[in-house]
Amino acid sequence: MKRSFILTLALAALLANVVVLPAQGTLLAAPNNQTAVNGNTVAYVDHAHGSFIQIGPRLWKEILNGRVGHFTEEARDEWSVYLKKTNGVRIQIDLWTKKISQLKEGNKLELYTINQSKSVNGSNVAMVRHSRGQFTMTGPGEWFENLDDRTGIFREESRDEWSVYLIKENGVRIQLDLWTGMVSQLANGQQKPLYTIDDSST
Repeated sequence: MKRSFILTLALAALLANVVVLPAQGTLLAAPNNQTAVNGNTVAYVDHAHGSFIQIGPRLWKEILNGRVGHFTEEARDEWSVYLKKTNGVRIQIDLWTKKISQLKEGNKLELYTINQSKSVNGSNVAMVRHSRGQFTMTGPGEWFENLDDRTGIFREESRDEWSVYLIKENGVRIQLDLWTGMVSQLANGQQKPLYTIDDSST
């Protein structure tokens, strides 16, 4: 009986020190409290020489050593996005292997290692939440704000790669910045940070 009790304690101590590591490709939390990133959700990746960012429903922009190029999205699967340039160059962005590769005549040439990936950017964001409420897109060019116990209606003025710019009927202008993770008020050429973005989604 005593021996059995000692063995039980030893086994419990051993299990307490076991660390289980996720397998390659396991869905992990994305940066900046975004939706977990995989082939179906990714909208941005960067590497040592530049980045790929989704700027429209099937349009991507590449920045490579300061040069800009554009790609059309051909397909997605669970872990990859497949892009094609107007000159025929095909690219695979693979979130499983963390590699960006060129596809040519059935061969795959690895080009870069992915450093960072995100699922939400200024082109596709439709909800931003902070500690006191949230902004939600309710229709084309229309946003609804819930702030503490108050509500408000904003019109979308424009978007860029990482931000949405809103204006209220009283002239108040707001920037939802996914890059810095901040909601700010814009006035007289100045940017006044208001809230830290806790979550965002498309």
